[in-house]
Amino acid sequence: MEVCGLDTEETFEEDGAKVEEVGELFSPLLGATITSGAHLLLAVLDTVAKRKGAEVVYCETDSAFVTPSTAAPEIARVFDALNPYAVTCPFLKGETEEKAPKRDYPKGSTDRAPRFFGLSSKRYCLFVQDRFGRPVVFKKGASDHGLGMYQVPEDREKFTKRVWERLIAAALDGDDDFSEFGYLPATAQFALTTPALLPRVSKIDGIRPFGFLTIRYLDPAALPEGAETFELRPFISPKEPAWLSLAEEDRAKTWAHIIKGYAEHRDRKYEVGADGRIVRRSVLVRKDSLVGLGKGGMKLAARLKLGKAASADPSIFID
Repeated sequence: MEVCGLDTEETFEEDGAKVEEVGELFSPLLGATITSGAHLLLAVLDTVAKRKGAEVVYCETDSAFVTPSTAAPEIARVFDALNPYAVTCPFLKGETEEKAPKRDYPKGSTDRAPRFFGLSSKRYCLFVQDRFGRPVVFKKGASDHGLGMYQVPEDREKFTKRVWERLIAAALDGDDDFSEFGYLPATAQFALTTPALLPRVSKIDGIRPFGFLTIRYLDPAALPEGAETFELRPFISPKEPAWLSLAEEDRAKTWAHIIKGYAEHRDRKYEVGADGRIVRRSVLVRKDSLVGLGKGGMKLAARLKLGKAASADPSIFID
């Protein structure tokens, strides 16, 4: 099969690739314009917010955080003229009460609106301070991005809330020792859904097709260079006592490692200013810096958990 790149130098031959054919409803222009349209709306929203004396402190593909939050309704009304529907409805939906409901404010708090704390793209939370100045994070306003692949022994929303409260405290007092989470092992659940993984699990007792495995992550600092940073085990539920014992095994990676890495993570989309604000960076795309990703064929969900062990033939789209 001949795969055509941007020019003749990037054209190559590929054998054994998974071929995806055009579907009946395939429309590449539609997918591109939806995302581009969202970016344009966010740029307009940023401009409108500034004219109203407000500020966009963070935005995603389809949402934005505006401060002060009291300015949000007025900003949203500017966009109502863009409503494409036959019925009257807000074009932009306010989610302050949904993400940070007043009923969840701690008693005695002097805050009248939620506060925003962000580390990087998709990693943020909404919170208020109680009467003692301690952060109280809203469960529905705490991002699980970057944490969701790891197992926890309790309700995930409550656990994520506790993690963010500790992250805020660390930012305020400079204490980045997260050893109180060291008793929790870093593990993930993975389904054995492809024969490609059979060689890696053939020596594990009780393994069946489409069954679950436990991935126990290892501390890279305790491993020789180039060594695998995980090992596969028969499935252990986080609700079982045996699960906690995984944190006591040799070279174990724990939630203390996860949270420390999470707190230190920075991506290329943003910089953090001296005043703590997340500042968007300008991006210049050059042809020689483009990297192609086949999201389906590369099985990124599996590679995220198992690394190169879950590699597969690249997916090629034929138009």
